[in-house]
Amino acid sequence: NPSAFAASAAQYALTTTLPMPSLDPTHCFWRQTPMRRETQVNLLFLIRRVCRIYQAATACVQQSRGLVAIRSTTFACAACIADAIGRVGAMDDPSPFSLHYSGACEGPTEAFGIESGSFEDLGSHLPIVDPGFCSLRFQCLDYLRGVSRKDDGTDRNTIFNFDQSLSPLEGDIAFID
Repeated sequence: NPSAFAASAAQYALTTTLPMPSLDPTHCFWRQTPMRRETQVNLLFLIRRVCRIYQAATACVQQSRGLVAIRSTTFACAACIADAIGRVGAMDDPSPFSLHYSGACEGPTEAFGIESGSFEDLGSHLPIVDPGFCSLRFQCLDYLRGVSRKDDGTDRNTIFNFDQSLSPLEGDIAFID
């Protein structure tokens, strides 16, 4: 079944081959060494492409609650990796998006984050029998909680909260401004 093979390959790439990011930049694979802007853009493009392949491939196989659990965890891994790559200020030509998103641009600004949203609530009721995926799910949730909270424990501005509203929220507006 070609769809199952494509889904398996994309899932393996996103959950096993690519390392999960760490909240500490000194221990994060993606942020501990300098990255060129070309590399940053190519990595984000490739993650997007693998996610599209994975979505199309999993749509062609028999659906089950277990598949939904694994698919949501796989996409959460991709979101965490893309978040960490997006926070990297490229060494040759840092993008305004990366600087603003990571809070490293000039002026009175702070870092932004993304929330786990319904992945945390609805995903807790989905069956994950593989201990590796269970561990990945909690790593994703820890990372997403960490980037959506400041060091003092207060919430930071978050963007792309489409599970709450389809119109821009406070964090989206602050990010655009």
